[in-house]
Amino acid sequence: MGRKELLEKIECLRAKMHSLAVAGDDYAEVLEVSRRLDELIVAFHKTEGTGTVAVPARDVSESGV
Repeated sequence: MGRKELLEKIECLRAKMHSLAVAGDDYAEVLEVSRRLDELIVAFHKTEGTGTVAVPARDVSESGV
């Protein structure tokens, strides 16, 4: 996965986490999204100099964590 794709997924999850937090949704769900976001941010930083990185298989979409 390239840096551009990672940035898109990071932004999508960041927005989802913010929406969940503002809506006062279940803390466990906010925490899970936050943890996945952390994984993607770490993966993004690991692409430094290489341009690509292997990311854990979980799908990141508007509807999923």
